[in-house]
Amino acid sequence: MSSRVPFLYLFPAVMGINGVFTAQPVSDLLALVLCILLVIREQRTLYAKLPAGAR
Repeated sequence: MSSRVPFLYLFPAVMGINGVFTAQPVSDLLALVLCILLVIREQRTLYAKLPAGAR
């Protein structure tokens, strides 16, 4: 919910009433991208710590 709040202030000021309805999908999309990037980074870190024979 916290990522939606800045969009709920910013988008309506720029886009009017459509900004209210656009804030949720944009927030969800950015959260998805961030989660994917963090998972990829964590996987690389974990795989780097594996012994050479375990891969």
